[in-house]
Amino acid sequence: MQPADPATRAPSGPSGSPALVSFRVRPPGILLDVPISAPPGGRILVATFWPDPSGPAGWARRLWSPGPDGRGFLVPQVTDLGDLIAVTALANVPVAPSAPDTASRRTRVLGRLNVAAPTPSPQTREVWLGTWYGYLHAVEADAAVLHGPFPSLNAAHGAAQQSLLRRLHHSGGPVPGGTARATPIHPAGPPATVTVTHHGPLTTVGDPTHGWLTVPTEALTAALTEPSGLLRDLLEPDTGPLRPDTPPITLAALAAHHFPDLLPDLTLAPEPTASRDPPDLTPAPDAPMPEPAPEDRTPTAAGPTAAARTAAGSPSGPDGSPDTGAESDVTEQPPLAAEPVDTVDVPDRPAAGTIGGADPSAPVADAGESPGPAVLPDAPDLAGP
Repeated sequence: MQPADPATRAPSGPSGSPALVSFRVRPPGILLDVPISAPPGGRILVATFWPDPSGPAGWARRLWSPGPDGRGFLVPQVTDLGDLIAVTALANVPVAPSAPDTASRRTRVLGRLNVAAPTPSPQTREVWLGTWYGYLHAVEADAAVLHGPFPSLNAAHGAAQQSLLRRLHHSGGPVPGGTARATPIHPAGPPATVTVTHHGPLTTVGDPTHGWLTVPTEALTAALTEPSGLLRDLLEPDTGPLRPDTPPITLAALAAHHFPDLLPDLTLAPEPTASRDPPDLTPAPDAPMPEPAPEDRTPTAAGPTAAARTAAGSPSGPDGSPDTGAESDVTEQPPLAAEPVDTVDVPDRPAAGTIGGADPSAPVADAGESPGPAVLPDAPDLAGP
């Protein structure tokens, strides 16, 4: 059987990732549906495969017989969950006729009629279009659930073993009888490919060389954080030299199995590591002071006080009042240090009820009249008697 040319092949089934597919089954075990189809003139083959070292490719198979009236396929009696099922589509394509024979042909005499040799009918050959690989995932009352398609028998076998592991550890706790399941249960057959199956606190890693390895999930995760070269050196006393192509997940499972106490504890916070860079001693730049809002600004005095202007000799008006016209040209100077001031006698405070020490009933001089000469008190008599 030869594969068909790319131009001859037709889509033989759904593409994409593997999925669960339901097939109708009728008593007494007739499979009515198949996941792929063949072109007109072709045919469909269904077979069960299982590992067999005596086979030419390491597999043995059993073809399913056609059902009654040529519809469907009879499910073999020896069929169980996890069995590998392959559905193959074949097609018949015509073969190009050979070059005609130009040599003279002798006619055969049949009775009194001369009959020439019959022309050979056109020949055909059977070609392979594609194969759908899967495994029997579950059996219902009127249907069979298959999981597929997978790219090869090895891939389908690995997925079937993972499904069996999940079914064995589905409960993850007590088993019938009330006892706790402390010892992991593995399939009897060796792993076909490298697989990883999680079931709660435990994880099972399948490897064709090292078999089934069920280890704590936390220890496996911690081992995956370590370099592969370090794990090889630590494993060599227990396992001997490992193959160079040993997958990292297998190294981690072996490490979690042989020395789980040497693996790091992922629940602890990592220790702070000192920086090798010198400290930065550059002072941080001063942050600019924010501008106050217009409504928050305090009004500033237009100029120095009258006393300051008098002391500094600032101009004054004709009546002795400060000249405000020069205030805009005066720049406020920073305050100077205080100087000592001589103490002078302060006259007594006027008595209450008086105005400037005068009797309130005394007449007040008109503001328009000029005051007379100041009256001095009589000089004391210093001559004596």
